[in-house]
Amino acid sequence: MADPLERPQAGRVAVIAVHGIADQQRSDTGEAVALQLAAASGGRSVAQELPLAVPPLDPAVPYRRWRPEGWGGRGRKSLRQSWRSDFLDDAIGGLPSGAAQANSAAPHAAGADTGVRFTDYLLAKAQGARRHHAAQPTTVSVHAVDGPGLRADVFEMYWADLSRLPGSVASIVAELFTLLFHLSRLGVDALSLAERLAGRGELSALGRVQRAADWLYSRVLALLALQLVMCTLILAPALLFAAHANGTRVTATAIAAVGVAAALVWLKHWRWRAALPLGALIGAGVWTLLGTGSALFAVMLAWLAGLSLLYHRFLAFCEQRFRAVLGIGWMLYAVTLSCIALFGRSTGFAGSAGWINGTLGALEALLLAHAVLWPLLALLVAASVLLSEWALWRGDRAGRDHRQTLVTARLGLFSSVGAFLVLLMIGFMLSAWALRSMLGCALYEPWWFTGSPAAMCASDFLDWRAQRNASSFALVALFLLALLGFVALVFLPSILREMRLALPAAAGLGRWLSTGYRAIERLVRLWGLAVALGAAIVALLLLTSQIARSGVISYPAAFDAHLQGITDTVEQLSKNWLSSIVIGIAGGAAGLMALGKVAIKQLQAIRAPLDAALDVDNHFREFPRDAICRVRIVERYVALLDHVRRQGYTRVVIVAHSQGTVITAELLRYLQQRERLGRPATAAGQVDLQALREWIDGVGLRLLTVGSPLRQLYALRFPALYPWMHSRVQHAAGTDWTGPQPHELGLHHWSNLWGSGDYVGRWLWAASDDTRPAPLQVDAARYDGAVQQGRDSQGRAWKDGCIGADAHTHYFELEQRLVAEELLSLVGG
Repeated sequence: MADPLERPQAGRVAVIAVHGIADQQRSDTGEAVALQLAAASGGRSVAQELPLAVPPLDPAVPYRRWRPEGWGGRGRKSLRQSWRSDFLDDAIGGLPSGAAQANSAAPHAAGADTGVRFTDYLLAKAQGARRHHAAQPTTVSVHAVDGPGLRADVFEMYWADLSRLPGSVASIVAELFTLLFHLSRLGVDALSLAERLAGRGELSALGRVQRAADWLYSRVLALLALQLVMCTLILAPALLFAAHANGTRVTATAIAAVGVAAALVWLKHWRWRAALPLGALIGAGVWTLLGTGSALFAVMLAWLAGLSLLYHRFLAFCEQRFRAVLGIGWMLYAVTLSCIALFGRSTGFAGSAGWINGTLGALEALLLAHAVLWPLLALLVAASVLLSEWALWRGDRAGRDHRQTLVTARLGLFSSVGAFLVLLMIGFMLSAWALRSMLGCALYEPWWFTGSPAAMCASDFLDWRAQRNASSFALVALFLLALLGFVALVFLPSILREMRLALPAAAGLGRWLSTGYRAIERLVRLWGLAVALGAAIVALLLLTSQIARSGVISYPAAFDAHLQGITDTVEQLSKNWLSSIVIGIAGGAAGLMALGKVAIKQLQAIRAPLDAALDVDNHFREFPRDAICRVRIVERYVALLDHVRRQGYTRVVIVAHSQGTVITAELLRYLQQRERLGRPATAAGQVDLQALREWIDGVGLRLLTVGSPLRQLYALRFPALYPWMHSRVQHAAGTDWTGPQPHELGLHHWSNLWGSGDYVGRWLWAASDDTRPAPLQVDAARYDGAVQQGRDSQGRAWKDGCIGADAHTHYFELEQRLVAEELLSLVGG
């Protein structure tokens, strides 16, 4: 195959393959599509690599960044951005109100729809943080397919390296934790956007309450839990030194001597023969110091300095993804260190007793803060549930349907907080287990969580508090585990089919999955009340017990005994079964993480639902601003489209899977509507987006999507951003259907294929049915393979069909005859 950069492509067809699973290997999807075409046409496929420059893209409407002066100004900006997205403000970019007139990119600007404005907003956000404005190189996998009557070049639009879950375990853990805390923010942002578009009204109070719950959970309670980890890390070295003083002395001396010498060689370019004597001298000083009575104090000061540096770097990493974390995290850490100094000063810090008393005293203070703030969060959650029911009732009366938005907001908050609760329980138990053997029977006298006797073994105290605090969340965890079990049951037949362990009937598999999705919709609403009740009960138990401890109010002996009985029963429930389940979950997750990339590759089918959640989260992330995933993907996609445009292909077909269909649809809609936002001059070296849009309109672009989540996931969970998915289109039978209009994406023809058990995405067009949510409306007969087709308001064709009983990850395999035939018809027809 000749170099595609050097020859015109008249008479050839360009096929752009866009993968959907973000840990897909480079060239896998392009090769699979090329092999399907070659097998269907009786031709052959030849591979080559294409170097491609990816220039940055400027937004249609740029804005000046708000650059506050000093710590105070930066802190206020960080707090503001932690509260809500800049996209929801009147002045995009977080500008003060007086500067709003300098920017015409407010979210309510006329012309382009909300989703297009959000894409341009992300481009503007990335532009302000860009360090390098030069084009970035990449490599595109190209497969030339030549056969009887077919000459095509398959270009792979690969974006996995720009997205989440790289190979290292640390990166995987970081991304999963980002997802954990961002799910709640996704839900509340969807709610706030619906509130803005609806003109506030009945969603206003709900938005404030749920945003307060999200902020308290993600910015305060999560960082309080981190302080529990810091207490464990601070105390462990003191206990180890007390138990192994001689070994610690030798180790510290060796580290100091070799470390200083290596640092001088690496940083100052000293010779080893000059650096080693100085290192030995420093080591001798450390040896001498550790032989004095201040040895433990010196070791702990050095440990605290290093630990604080690591803590700062961790918070700085988190700050790139979650604003206000750095400032609040340091405030809480300062309180933790102050409590250690306060409670340990009586016994001094020359021995381990002072560190034990100080750290456990600080731990009590942190647990007290948890006991006060978790009930506050529980009350906010209960209030959000009640307000959402009220908003739904008001919306029905006013003719507004916010059902899906309210379910999305509730799902985001419940799933995020629920997963964090399980992790918190794991943290309580593992911390107690890690320190118990090292603490031994050193005496500790609690100052708040007093027991009998007043002084007890420190290990017994730690074990008691870990069990009691874990049991406080047992009731809520029970609800969440039951909901998780139901969702797993809904997905089970599809997962089995994904792993090729079962071959159910297409109609049965489709009805099972659709019925399950509709049940989840109802269950989230009904169980919301149960979770609110459980949260209120937990809040009552925690607050009542803390008030009783404070002595401010004296309860009757009978009431106190009854309260203690309830607490003991819940604790026993947790001790008997919940702790075992939680530890089992932790052990399984740790095992998978230990296997790392091997486990990810082998368990791809099981992990696909998690992939879908991560894809959705990445699609809406605004931070870190210098590496916004969606912006980098758009820039690479535009560069590839522009290369294809410059080669003179007579026909262009895009074939996209899963999240790739969302990426493709969002980009094509952005290109069609960008001029409605403004027409800035194209910067030197950048792609001319106006010329690219005109080429798309003239080339007769065709699109094949498989397993597309545009309707079943995105339009269902984020209706304010995807109302265009329910436009009116004409069916071939002459009836009105709902679905996307191909002409709005600049498409000449749009075909969509799906498996009846695809838990990520299925149909895009369906007849109207008011008995269920619009994204879940479908005639059950379509599971049997009935192909539906029609035209949009501009006469552009659409086609939608089921390929049988299959799930989500096998669309491009050679046995998928229907997919290959549809692809071949688009390429050659």
